[in-house]
Parts: sequence; structure tokens; C-alpha cells
Amino acid sequence: MVPFRRWIAASGALLLALGSGCGRGCRVDGAGGGDAAPAGGEDAGPAADFEVALSSHRRLQYRGDLDEVQRRGVLRVITRNNSISYFLFRGAEVGFDYELAQALARELGVRLEVAVAPTQRDLVPWLLEGRGDLIAAGLTVTEGRARRVVFARPYLEVRDVVVVRRGRKPPLTAPADLVAETVHVRRDSSQFRRLRELGQQLGRTIPIAAVRETVGAEELIDLIGRGEIPVTVVRSHLLDAELTWRDDVEAAFALDGVVQLAWSVRPEDRQLRQALDAFFAEHEKGLFFNTLRNKYFRDPKRVPELRDDQVRADRSGTISRYDAMLKQSARRNGLDWRLLAAVAHQESRFDPRARSWAGAEGLLQLMPSLMARYGVRDASDPAASVEAGARHLRWLIDSFSVELPLRERIHFALAAYNVGRGHVDDARRLAQQIGYDPDVWGGQVEKTMLLLARPHFYCEAAYGYCRGEEPVRYVAAVQKLYNAYVGIAAAESETESK
Repeated sequence: MVPFRRWIAASGALLLALGSGCGRGCRVDGAGGGDAAPAGGEDAGPAADFEVALSSHRRLQYRGDLDEVQRRGVLRVITRNNSISYFLFRGAEVGFDYELAQALARELGVRLEVAVAPTQRDLVPWLLEGRGDLIAAGLTVTEGRARRVVFARPYLEVRDVVVVRRGRKPPLTAPADLVAETVHVRRDSSQFRRLRELGQQLGRTIPIAAVRETVGAEELIDLIGRGEIPVTVVRSHLLDAELTWRDDVEAAFALDGVVQLAWSVRPEDRQLRQALDAFFAEHEKGLFFNTLRNKYFRDPKRVPELRDDQVRADRSGTISRYDAMLKQSARRNGLDWRLLAAVAHQESRFDPRARSWAGAEGLLQLMPSLMARYGVRDASDPAASVEAGARHLRWLIDSFSVELPLRERIHFALAAYNVGRGHVDDARRLAQQIGYDPDVWGGQVEKTMLLLARPHFYCEAAYGYCRGEEPVRYVAAVQKLYNAYVGIAAAESETESK
């Protein structure tokens, strides 16, 4: 197998780090598809307007192979929100499949975008509809799925294990023991079909209780631990992940046979499939892959905090301990609290005592001059930092023409929050001079922002040198976090806002 990096070089692919326009093979799901300006032409709308402005691009459906992925500069991965594939921890995106996908995107030279399917059943349809470029969710390689999608090189081999509460009496030791039990699994799962086949082999019916399709393996294991159901069947790696932090459940026995898990792509995307094969061939026995596998499945000293419900957004329904504060400040300043949360995480990782090398402090990392401007006496005071940061972000958004789409004003404001309004103005002027659109951030002004680090360009700029790579990464990172937060946390309702 050709190593991944050599395969990429041999393919002659042009690795684009920027740009994500809707070109060949793209369509919009539903009416419209452009960014929406605030309702009523106001300077800012409520959270719903921000969500439309910043998330409407996620409605686009693309079809295209690796060359199209690299032209867009974005790899869109379809996955599930659970303790293995993808979840939010202390406001950051983590997960075994997520970290692998992040590494793949980095080696392809593109950005990663995650689409979370609501149920396991939605994964394949979403891929075929063009909502993503590949499925990275630990799917079982089955004949039925292989008729619809193409699986890449398997990256995990696991087994189905029967799970019971630890110390259960009498113990279960063989499939025949299941005849006297009620086994809880999802009806659409391969475990359901496996149990039916096992009953036929035994010549006796195994009682099966079908749970709703939104119930994941970790929830089934939790129900076992709490004594609410007696038996379930899950993949061994999912149980391994849970056993790194809990001791109230155990594997009674494993069913015969090895199950292969793999990522998948559309049948026509041959280049992307080859890239996946090369990626896993290079990494599956290497330090990176095995360190990651230990992190999520094997090492009890490294994983427990990832299972803390208080910092797991998918379990607690919260992003951070400062959610109420962020919501209040966002409401007072006409912002989406999830955007403010994304800025806070990117600035300080929700640490009110954070201090940057340049002297910025607090949750929203304000410089002393800005703290004075907004009347902040103690930068470590979370409430004061959040309110000042919200007011400043609001001011920056309002400083750009209301004739610009809200999406562009927000992106320009985020760049200005990072490096200052003057450098953004320089980048927009430069964009106009060299033929880019000065009113569009993505693929336009973000490119000229990079040029401000070169003497030929910054010597002619009003505000001089700018390390343009930082605001480009900053805007992309905040946008990415915002997308993740929208998928987990809802905007406040009108009744909550009053």
C-alpha cells in the first residue's frame, strides 16, 4: 500500500486551504441558500438571524470526489454525537472518529466540517444526498450497506458483547442463557438482527425489547448500570470506552465472530476512497493511531474526565458553566449566545484567569485599553469580561455597513476582534485593488489578509504588518465551534428571553 503522503503527492492534488464556494456538483437543500440579512433590516437580529446567517451554508449539498473536496477546501464528515465518534467536552470538539478526521483533513490541506446525523439510520442517506463527503461513525461493514456505499479499509475489529450489571447472579455464560432474559437493543441495529438469527440457530426465541432508535450504546450501558434493564448487546469497543470510567457493568460473554468497522464514501468517489485507504494503511499501526485508541478505549487514567456529565454538552445540554451569563449578555447586546460562547472558548477555553502573552485577560481576553473603555476593573470577573466582550463584538459588527450580509459583518467583526479593525480595513482595501471582493470574507478578504504579512503589501498598508494567518484561523475556528454549538444547544425561546 502506498503511504498516505506519497499517495497525495502522486495524485498531483492542489491542496487548497481556503475557499468553499458552491461550484460543480453543488445544490441547495430547500428554497434559497444565500446568507440571510437580519429581519426587518435591523443592525442585528436575535439568535435565529445569526443562525441563518452563519449556518445556511450547511444546507448546501455537494457531490464530488477528492478533487472537488480540495477545490472547496473543506472536508465534510458525517458522524454521530456519542462518547466515541464525536462530542463536545468543555466546549471543545473531541471524539475518536473526530480526531482521526481532523488528522485526515490536516494532511489533505483542507478544513474539517462536521455534520451530526440524528440517528444511525440517517448516516447513509445523508451521504448519498450530499450532506457530507464521508461517514466517520464506526459503521459496521455489512452486505446491505455495501450495496449503497463503498467502505474504506477497516480501521477497527470488534465483537458483539452481552452486557449485564456487574456481579449479576446467576451469571450469563452462553447464548442459550439469553432465552430466559429480555435483551434490550435498537430495532434498526445489527445486534437486533444478530439476536434473531441466534434464536433461530438455538431453535428457541430470544425475547427482545426494541428501544427507540435515538438510544445509543452508552445510554443502554447506563441503563444496565442503573438496573433499569437486565441485558443488552453492544460493540466491544463501546463497552471498553465505558469501562475506563465506570465499574457497575461488565461483559458477560462475547458472541462468536469478529465485526469490522470502517468509514465509507459514495460509490463514485474513488479518489477519496483511495485517500482513506492510504491514510489508514499509514497510521493504523503507528503511534498516533494507537495513542488515540488508548485515549478513548483503554487507559482509565486519561479518559474519566471526558465522561463527566457536567462538561459533556450532549449529556448536560450545556456548553459551559457560564451559559446563563453568556445568554444574558448576548440578549442585552443583540447577539447569539452560542457565538459569544464560541468566542469565549477560542479566547480563553472558558478560563476567567487566562492571560495572553500580549496582556489580554479574562474569559473574552480583552486588552487593558478595552477593559478601561468598557469599565472593567477586574478582568478575572467572568460577568464583567463577558459583558465587555459582548459589547465590543456588538460594536464591531455595527461598525460595518448594514448593506453587507450579516454573515460577512460577523466574519469581519471576528477578524477585527482578533487583530483590530484597522487590519481588516487594510485587507478589504487590498482585496479591491487586486480584484477580490472586499465585501466577502471567505475565499476573498481572508486571502488578502494573509498578504499583509509580506513586506510588499504591508509597507503600503495604513496599519502596517499583520500576521494575517491568525485572524484567518480565528474566524474559521469560531465559525466551526459555532456550528458545533448550534447542533447541541438551542437558542433561547421568546419565553426564556423575557
